[in-house]
Amino acid sequence: MHEPTITLNPQETGYLIDGAPAFGRCFTKALNFHYPEGLAAVADDEGAYHITVDGTPLYAQRHLESYGYYDGLATVRSEKGFFHIDMTGIPAYQTRYAWAGNFQEGLCVVKAEDCYYHIDTRGNPAYAHRLWYVGDFKQGIAVAHSPDGAFHIHRDGSRLNSKVYRDADPFHKGYAVVSDGTGYFHIDKAGQPAHPYRFSKAEPYYNGLARCLTHDGRQVLLRENGFYTYVNQANARMYVAELPNLLRSGHRVALYIRHGERFPRPRGQWGNDVALTPKGLADAKEYGSLLRGCGECAFHSSPVGRCRQTALAIAEGMLGRGLDPRELAISNLLGEPGPFNDETIAADFQPEEFSAVADRYLESGYHRGLKPLSQACEGIAAHLKSSLSKPLNIFATHDFFIAGMQRFLGLRHPKHGDWVEYLEGVCLIEDGSRHGKWVIINGYGEQKTS
Repeated sequence: MHEPTITLNPQETGYLIDGAPAFGRCFTKALNFHYPEGLAAVADDEGAYHITVDGTPLYAQRHLESYGYYDGLATVRSEKGFFHIDMTGIPAYQTRYAWAGNFQEGLCVVKAEDCYYHIDTRGNPAYAHRLWYVGDFKQGIAVAHSPDGAFHIHRDGSRLNSKVYRDADPFHKGYAVVSDGTGYFHIDKAGQPAHPYRFSKAEPYYNGLARCLTHDGRQVLLRENGFYTYVNQANARMYVAELPNLLRSGHRVALYIRHGERFPRPRGQWGNDVALTPKGLADAKEYGSLLRGCGECAFHSSPVGRCRQTALAIAEGMLGRGLDPRELAISNLLGEPGPFNDETIAADFQPEEFSAVADRYLESGYHRGLKPLSQACEGIAAHLKSSLSKPLNIFATHDFFIAGMQRFLGLRHPKHGDWVEYLEGVCLIEDGSRHGKWVIINGYGEQKTS
């Protein structure tokens, strides 16, 4: 048999049963029915009270305010203050409070004058001391505030741990959001930070992810293991041929791209000495020609030879002349060893298994022998921002580095066998804003077909 569904109407002044108006009347205020009690708080010209699922008043008394039933008790307010009533409308105790919350896990927050504490269902204080503020209990833990700051307490009022914060939220799935003055972050029940980052805003974890806001106003998705990526941006792809117009309008650009086509890497070797193919050299030169007339440009490269070849070929295509190799800035952050290697931990992988290791790393943000992906990519971003010495700045690097940045920046999720094309990359476009705009620069094959 179908059980009728009772819902609030959109105006929150009455109820609908299976979508049709219920009880033949409306109220000045109506709240949802609470189950299993099957009661709802309402108010009309006579006052505030509760009704049953057939719209009948539960009791004859009227209050100034009424709220839903929790743990079999409901909060109401009379001229003397807030208190709780049972399911027959009888007061559960004699005390009246300046304010009262709802019962959760058998305890309820009340305010007496300028202090807060918890009471049990008989109105007895759960502990002797008084606090500036307390919140509801959730799995036996509540937030509390005192002149010292914010912290968490057990049901008997004792502290969960010795930590005190500027602000604190309730625990949710094992973690709580707190602030220490430098920003918001997550802690476990021992008070230990779940990650080293600080945000201007942080939400609780939901199925392993928390949406947070960085201090420069960007949204990130943070995992419980501390790995975070920026939230995807709209219209985050462009062609290199679009950059001249941006540069002419006063923007500054950092172009972080993979080298051109290379010869195959010998099996069992890292292949640092593998050079560009003739096609790779020609493509890089033609790629540079798309940037002709862009004005001043600074060229940067990984120490690896094929990246230097790429940067010099792009410069030739762009400038119409060869670039003095002394004008090419070489940086280990662009390759060998690069920004990802953790020199304090010996790597545990070999060349032939690196692709599988890298795929796991791009997914989880962690792997032995590599720095946390978030940390490494923040380092790359900082390096690019600090190297904007010219209106256009070109950085020749490697596919794994770019795949990591695309993942970290929320631009795409590189998968095995589909990291990045030759001459594909990411581009930072600075326009005077706090953090600029990051986009994917399409690979050379796409440039030619655009």
